[in-house]
Amino acid sequence: MSLNYRARAFELYGKEKYLYGQLATLPSLGKLSFLNNDQPAALNYFNDGSILAEKLDDDFYRAVIWKEMADMYRDTASNAQATEYYLKALRLGGKLNKRLTAIIQENLGEVYEKQNNPTAAKKYYLSALEISRNIKNKFGEAKTLYNLAVLDESENRTENALEKIKESLAITESLYIDV
Repeated sequence: MSLNYRARAFELYGKEKYLYGQLATLPSLGKLSFLNNDQPAALNYFNDGSILAEKLDDDFYRAVIWKEMADMYRDTASNAQATEYYLKALRLGGKLNKRLTAIIQENLGEVYEKQNNPTAAKKYYLSALEISRNIKNKFGEAKTLYNLAVLDESENRTENALEKIKESLAITESLYIDV
């Protein structure tokens, strides 16, 4: 149903020749298509979005589209392609908002961990953690601490893992208490 609403919005933006509206809609059309098990349609939407972002010289949406493509590849265990697109998105650097940068780094850490590269995973997790703390994104901070704990445990650093899990849980509990 969501996919149909987004497709209708895309169509209406097209009739009005509102390219930015179309650009804003394409990443979600790609993601929803993937979630509906239609990877070819997802890739078409992502590719159309990349072309339009290039035409409009919009680095933010380039990064969003590359991040969504990377997520799709990560979820289908195409880790090399996921890594490629996450890194492309990160190369846009200061043109991204900090929250998106932290999310991409977190996801890249997960991909490197799946590739059995704990050094690279830790590098990206720590960077994501720093950003999440700086922008006071408690959900991001808790998730990254959890991932760092899993990484520590996989490397037999049980005490470090336990400290990070406790910190992650405390943050998560505080979020629910504040609601």
